[in-house]
Amino acid sequence: MVVTAANIPLVSEYSVSDSGAFTTTIFNGLFADAKEYLDEDDPGLSTTQYDRAHALLICHLFEMRNPDAAYSSMSSGGISGSRVPGTSSFSIQYFEMIGRGASRSLPEEQADIRRCDVDMGDMALDQNTMQEFFTL
Repeated sequence: MVVTAANIPLVSEYSVSDSGAFTTTIFNGLFADAKEYLDEDDPGLSTTQYDRAHALLICHLFEMRNPDAAYSSMSSGGISGSRVPGTSSFSIQYFEMIGRGASRSLPEEQADIRRCDVDMGDMALDQNTMQEFFTL
């Protein structure tokens, strides 16, 4: 199966329409780019997974057309955070599908870093299991 404009609403809030922002011309242009990227990254996905990853990557490329979309931050109750520039919810899903995970979206020199407070044993005040953000 090949991704078509009808597949885009299945993975995103976008729809391809010549009367909207996501036109058929834009879809066709992003289709080729996304296919080339996916062909380089494909670890051997099934046809269904390949098509979903392709659609996710098309949506990611569409979202990254907006220069403000690459930078996002939030603040709530004294806690603030930001999204890594160049990432989107679509790229996060895409990288998880192809098996690279969030740590692979970091620069290579940070990919093998492990937080020092992940395993504090008896010193841990928080009894919840700490999430490991980076893999070894």
